[in-house]
Amino acid sequence: MSALIAATLPSAAADAATPPSGSVSDTAPTTTWSAGPFAVPNVSGTAGTVSCATAQPCDDYALKVSVPADFDAGHGLRIDVRWPDSAADFDLYVLDADGREVAASASSGDPEAVLLPAVSASYTVRVVPYAPLGDSFTGTASLITAPVDPPPSTATPPTYANSWAPDGITDAHNAGEPSIGVDRASGAAMFQA
Repeated sequence: MSALIAATLPSAAADAATPPSGSVSDTAPTTTWSAGPFAVPNVSGTAGTVSCATAQPCDDYALKVSVPADFDAGHGLRIDVRWPDSAADFDLYVLDADGREVAASASSGDPEAVLLPAVSASYTVRVVPYAPLGDSFTGTASLITAPVDPPPSTATPPTYANSWAPDGITDAHNAGEPSIGVDRASGAAMFQA
């Protein structure tokens, strides 16, 4: 009986990232990994900090970023995870070398994605199977070119003006808080206080 149960449970190796670590640099800007399948959900993040244990699986991927000192001026680090079944849900957390959370994407969207400054650093990319439905995921870390800001608009900006009641209306300027409406097609104005 215990052999049957052990055969039906996913092994710890199935939850390990393949490969377990990777790096990106200005000369090798992309790395990918995958993990799973995951059958057990981990909803510990809804109560605050995510807990990772046998009963609450997580997948940790060690990511090293090596770039020149001024590289972040025109670049960013995008990390995303994707999975085949859109009904499933995985959450993405990025921890710095001290274990502090520096980015997270924990929506119900596929993919989950974060954007970080492109600086030399070591991260732990933690993927949590919130509602895995037996799915695996694929993770990608890429150094991307930052989008260029659009040029300033040359359009005329909107303007605002005060409207006054026509002088022909009795007590038009003594009415307190007036309301005015204008039919732009006919030019007719309606005033009430």
